[in-house]
Amino acid sequence: MDYKKINQLLEKYWEGESTVQEEQQLKAYFNSDQVVKEHQEYAPLFQYFKSEKEQQLRTEVLEASFQQLEKDSQKPVAKTRQLYTYFSRAAAVLLLLAASFQVYQYQSVVEQKRAVYVEIDDTEEAYLKAKEALLLVSKKLNKGKRKANNNIKKVEKVTDIIK
Repeated sequence: MDYKKINQLLEKYWEGESTVQEEQQLKAYFNSDQVVKEHQEYAPLFQYFKSEKEQQLRTEVLEASFQQLEKDSQKPVAKTRQLYTYFSRAAAVLLLLAASFQVYQYQSVVEQKRAVYVEIDDTEEAYLKAKEALLLVSKKLNKGKRKANNNIKKVEKVTDIIK
């Protein structure tokens, strides 16, 4: 840039009458390698503006990054809370279903026990019911006895083979 033009721009700058465009020309000139010796004393001032602007940009980028990180870190928490709520409700429903099933089972067992303890007034009918119940018990015991005898025979065969 022309030495005289730079001096005029500097005078306007120091008077506070320079335009934004003229200030940009000064910044460009002082940040270049073409600064003459007489203007070297002003170079640090305009270089400072450049470094400050870069620092401000870095700060803005960092702040934007931190804000984005905060937003990203808050999203999973909301999803986790939502999942926690759903699972809590599902567990409550399952607990109610299990409890109602247990109550139903208990009632049916109580009703079955009541049916077993029916009082019979007629002696002939009581005899037939008792005989029927004893036959059922006898059949079950005989079946168990047969299975036990079969298993005992198998164990004896194995012990004979081992000896």
